[in-house]
Amino acid sequence: MRAPALALLATLLLAGCGDDEPERDAAGQIKGTPDVLLSKLRAGDCVGNLRHSLDNPDGSRSGLPDVKSVACSEPHDGEVLKVADLGDGDFPGEQIVLGEVARGRQELQPRLTSAGDGRGKLTLVSFRPTRDRWEFEDQHEIVYLVLYGKPQRGSL
Repeated sequence: MRAPALALLATLLLAGCGDDEPERDAAGQIKGTPDVLLSKLRAGDCVGNLRHSLDNPDGSRSGLPDVKSVACSEPHDGEVLKVADLGDGDFPGEQIVLGEVARGRQELQPRLTSAGDGRGKLTLVSFRPTRDRWEFEDQHEIVYLVLYGKPQRGSL
């Protein structure tokens, strides 16, 4: 009875492939189209299935979706605009995190406004650490993305 339980545990651990850092080329661009945990992406990385991930949360990451990273030259519906590191140490508190989210959104809004009409509606999306994600998943950053109204090639 122990062997099947261990086999199941190993399968579940291996299924978390989105936890790995994506492979990058010498220029820092992601190679291939791997599924990655959103917090593993950097500013300038593009996402091929952001709308799908938002509309169909998998619930396995306390609100942080696995996404498909793609080269920005390929069709994509999302792009990471900024990753704001909140530092190490204890969780700073919900109000401080929400204040940092608001400050980042305010900073990025002019960039969306000046981006032009050819991309369809642009929506700013952010993912922030909660106390649980901070303490148990080591997420100490806020990830800001733009969700494009229609898939596009290139970056903002």
